Amino acid sequence: MKIKLPLTNDDWMMLRVPGLVLACCLVLAATMYFVANIILGQSTQAMANTSRELQRVQTAIEQISMEEETVVRYIDRYFLAESSGALREENRLELLEKFANIRESLHFFPLTVEIESQAQARLEYSPDDPLPGEALALNASVIRLSTGLLHEGDFVKFFSELSRIDSIFQPIRCELVEQSSQTGGFSSLIEYINTECSLVWYSIDLAPETDSTGFFF
Repeated sequence: MKIKLPLTNDDWMMLRVPGLVLACCLVLAATMYFVANIILGQSTQAMANTSRELQRVQTAIEQISMEEETVVRYIDRYFLAESSGALREENRLELLEKFANIRESLHFFPLTVEIESQAQARLEYSPDDPLPGEALALNASVIRLSTGLLHEGDFVKFFSELSRIDSIFQPIRCELVEQSSQTGGFSSLIEYINTECSLVWYSIDLAPETDSTGFFF
């Protein structure tokens, strides 16, 4: 017994071309769907990368702005420190020559100068500083001076000349002792006053090799 199909062979032949077209359309639609998903994923990734790059650029601009504010705030202090000689390396021979020139210009009695070994302390930035700079260290050497004076005015003259040197000095202690045992009147060039002073000679190390945290005295 034969079962009569709803479609005849002629019908199948007629539907063959539309069926192929439909299949091609479905395959094309599926391909376009997957390609669109791929393009969407790439676009999303590109957008995320662009957003991160934009954020990086904005952060860099903010940092440059903050650095510019820091430079404007501290540039005058830097020039002052540079002009004062604080940023130079310690040159003991040059300093001794300057002391000798001061003694010669003021016609002092022999001047004894002793410079102790250099100590170093790390300079810490403020915790609130958003852009702490490179490591800095403060160097210090204790200088002990002793000489004889004709009168107290020579002591003032000496420190006036000392202030002209391009370095930073901090007096710690000075002692003037009258030499009452010596006589001869003011017509004699003798030491009426003996003075001894201790100073601290400061300089700033812009590239310290150690992370020293101690202090000097």
